[in-house]
Amino acid sequence: MLDITHSLGMEALVEVHDRIDLEKAIDAGAEIIGVNNRNLNDFTIDLTNTEKIISLLKEMKNRDNYKIISESGITDREDIDYLRKIGVDGVLIGTGLMKADKPGEKIRELFQERGKPYEG
Repeated sequence: MLDITHSLGMEALVEVHDRIDLEKAIDAGAEIIGVNNRNLNDFTIDLTNTEKIISLLKEMKNRDNYKIISESGITDREDIDYLRKIGVDGVLIGTGLMKADKPGEKIRELFQERGKPYEG
């Protein structure tokens, strides 16, 4: 699937949940790895799952070879601050924006630099 995606001039976000998924994604040639923070067995959310995957990549000595996107459970500014601190390259926010009465305001809340006007 990655070969087809690349042959069409696109990039693919390859989702992982754990070490086994990560190893499969690496073996397949993934360059952009989406870390799902939602446990698909019980639907609980744990943002530290992203940190665990980043730590595994660091142990493998190849963290810099991948873009890491944290997915699921990102709801407030504290989540964004935590994910920035651990070094994610991006976030995928679905439910947090879908449930917001004013999605534009929610985006400003999440990404506005403290003390600076939002320039998105």
